[in-house]
Amino acid sequence: IYSAFPRTSSFIVFIDAGLYSQIIQKIPIVCVDVVLRVDGGGYFLVQRASEPLKNEWWVVGGRKHLGEGLKEAANRILRQEIGDVASFIEIEERPVGVYLDAFEKSSFSSHLYETVSLLVVGYINRKDLNSIAIDKSILGWKVAPDLPTRLNNKSFWL
Repeated sequence: IYSAFPRTSSFIVFIDAGLYSQIIQKIPIVCVDVVLRVDGGGYFLVQRASEPLKNEWWVVGGRKHLGEGLKEAANRILRQEIGDVASFIEIEERPVGVYLDAFEKSSFSSHLYETVSLLVVGYINRKDLNSIAIDKSILGWKVAPDLPTRLNNKSFWL
């Protein structure tokens, strides 16, 4: 429904860092952010290690690759950022919102950087939190009672 490509598409194109740093200064980047609900209450948030939103508590998210469905992108991003625990996370098929934002810095340098993030919901059992293995893009994680204010204020919830 939300992708013109099969969910198991292996057609992924990678762009070298030099070209990508030019592209992100010219056009908005499409991302997938996972609103991860923890059973018993709360949201799983990570503290970002790089721009944009360096040191901020945020939902797990990242760029959508060409040819990926939403669920496929969400699962890839979760595996990269929090490890094998991603296999225990249930992701809903449909997006729940769109988050639009602009930043003064990207991970490359200071410049206008815009993102359009499709928001999907995932569910994780509290007991599985012990299996989280964060990558270098994350400084830490926590379960918070609410989503970040900036995310709520700049999102269009469906």
